[in-house]
Amino acid sequence: AGTGQISASEHAAQATKRFETLDANKDGRITAAEIGASHGAESAAWAKHRISPTQKIAQLDGDRDGALTRAEYAAGSQKMFERLDTDGDGTLTAAEMSCCLCASRRMD
Repeated sequence: AGTGQISASEHAAQATKRFETLDANKDGRITAAEIGASHGAESAAWAKHRISPTQKIAQLDGDRDGALTRAEYAAGSQKMFERLDTDGDGTLTAAEMSCCLCASRRMD
């Protein structure tokens, strides 16, 4: 880094670190309660996007069990990276990252 850009691997590593921070009880799953208790540690996109922790979970919860596994969280992070990487070059520029709030509003 140092270039003001984030590569896909750096983004994935940051997502792994956020997952570990959010998983307060270290059971390998993130719950709405853990997101709520994180005070915005989950990500810049989620912190700026004012939806409930339950809605945040629902956006990425592939098996609909009400919690996010490491794999579900990583897949959601990858999906966000791909949405933000508008030129498809595998890195996020400052300009692409500034659209983070816009992209988070488009996430289904």
